[in-house]
Amino acid sequence: MKIQESDSQFRITIPKAIVKAKGWDKGTELEPKFDEEGRLVFEEKEV
Repeated sequence: MKIQESDSQFRITIPKAIVKAKGWDKGTELEPKFDEEGRLVFEEKEV
């Protein structure tokens, strides 16, 4: 993965293989969280 910087924010590029394995599509909203061990985890937002 790669962190990119634009004017007012940073972006993370997620590889297509991971997106497909998770069943996500373009426009899927993700919520970043930290687990008990401090690792960054992305969960799909409930709509």
